[in-house]
Amino acid sequence: MKQFICFVLALALLAASLLMLYPQLLGGEKTLNLVDSYVPSDYAPWKMGVKGLESFPMYGNEETGFYGIKDVMEDVSAFIKSGEAERPDIWGYLTRIPQNKGFLQALYAMVILILVSIPVYMVLRLICYNPLYKWIGDRNLLIRLPLRGLATLGMGITCVSAAWLITNQVLFKSLLEKLIEWIKGVTDSLPLALSSANITAIILITCVVLGLLKVTVFRGSFGLSVLLALLRVIIFTVFFAYVSVFWGEFSLRIILFGAAFMIVCGVVENVLDK
Repeated sequence: MKQFICFVLALALLAASLLMLYPQLLGGEKTLNLVDSYVPSDYAPWKMGVKGLESFPMYGNEETGFYGIKDVMEDVSAFIKSGEAERPDIWGYLTRIPQNKGFLQALYAMVILILVSIPVYMVLRLICYNPLYKWIGDRNLLIRLPLRGLATLGMGITCVSAAWLITNQVLFKSLLEKLIEWIKGVTDSLPLALSSANITAIILITCVVLGLLKVTVFRGSFGLSVLLALLRVIIFTVFFAYVSVFWGEFSLRIILFGAAFMIVCGVVENVLDK
């Protein structure tokens, strides 16, 4: 019974995360406008809908020309769709990401997001995922692998969605925005203000996370927690890039590549998260 309640709760949190990113699932333009009415007008990146993902670190943004994970997915899509296509140079595509204008700021945002997601993950593990992972661990291997992959995928989406919301709507407004304005007033340099504010925020959040890990005696070291948080951010980014590029296409190869990614993520998390 406990596992069932945790499963329902995890499913509800996942659904809430998806609806936060895709409120049109509830129905049409009217819903989008209703949700948008609750978002501060001066913070456009968190207007709801698919376009909001373009503000996610390293995802990719056509308007600004930022080449990200979604663009990499589009470049390899021909191979995923058809085995006859030329094998893509994935590493070559990935090395284009650091060449973006604005890459440093995206990297700062990603580091902050990774750190913020650690306490979110701790809470999610406590309220619903610990019993689920224990139940999955008791299954036989053939069942355990896909179940762990599904749980890892669900955790990644839910955890990073919540962390992204906290980062943008709470941390950015209460700390980063004020730091940037204050440092800019002192130095009269926006690039320096941005970098200084981000570095300060990273140091402060790191201290908070270290304190939480020490006080709660949470599993693993700080380094392992960061590594797992990075894995969850990668899962989030790749999942939504994959869905965006292949939405509406259900060929066997597309399904198999998606299933393989899910299982690999579950295996990696299971190995690291001991």
